[in-house]
This record gives sequence, structure tokens and C-alpha cells, in this order.
Amino acid sequence: MAGDATTDPTTHAANLKRVRGAIGQVVLAFCDDRLTLDQPEFHMSDLDGYVREHARCVVAPESPARILRDLAARGAVVYSLVSRRASAYRLIAVRPELALAPKKSTDTP
Repeated sequence: MAGDATTDPTTHAANLKRVRGAIGQVVLAFCDDRLTLDQPEFHMSDLDGYVREHARCVVAPESPARILRDLAARGAVVYSLVSRRASAYRLIAVRPELALAPKKSTDTP
């Protein structure tokens, strides 16, 4: 359906920007804390709990995961998937200065 919030790219981008503004710094802090404490492996439930505890807003389900993926697309967070089944990840790097950068292009010429 045209204009539907779930399919309209403009609406999706606006919603992602709004949510990133609300919890993006909290997701970055979680990642930075994990690396600083030399605990790079985490489960998505760890990120979700951290964001819910530290965010100054109501956090919708899946929002922390969406923002983590968005930050990774921008190069601000680098991580690898350890286990899809266990929803386990390993952080490799955090580059907060890239959090507002445009997403890296995944198109190949």
C-alpha cells in the first residue's frame, strides 16, 4: 500500500532517524563499555536490557537491534555474528565519530 509506514522509504528513514536520535548514543555506550571491559561478546538480550535501563524514553521491541544494524551500516560499530541461533555477537570496534555519517554504499558497480 502506497504511503504505508512499513513500506514507504521516506517514512522508514524518518522513523529510523528519530529512533537513532533517541537511543543511538545508548547503543554506542553499550558497545564502548563492552570493549572497554574486554567483554566483546554479547547477546542481543544484553543490548536490549542495557538500552531499556539507560534510555530516557520508551523503547520499542527490536529498536536496539535496528539501531545497532544502522550504526554498523554507517561504520560506527563493527561486529561479527557468533551464533544466529543464540543471537550472539562479538564487537570488533566502535567509532562514535561515524554515528552520523551517511550509510556506506553496499552497491557494487
